[in-house]
Amino acid sequence: MATGLPPPYRPSTAPPPPSVTRTLHAINSCTYDAALAPIRSAILGDIALLHSTTVVSAFFLASGRLRHLDPALSLFA
Repeated sequence: MATGLPPPYRPSTAPPPPSVTRTLHAINSCTYDAALAPIRSAILGDIALLHSTTVVSAFFLASGRLRHLDPALSLFA
């Protein structure tokens, strides 16, 4: 092993915060587009949710599944 290289990346094995788990459940059980607005507000209001790639990608997938991409796109506006 060469010296000076950083150690290999090891993803965290810590469980996600409860807010992430609750939000993922809400996203995955969303069946109509009007339910996306409160979830979007929750994501924008909690920095842990906004920084979670799992939450943001799940929100994008749900928005696409419901054919309503405006809430997902507004996360980056």
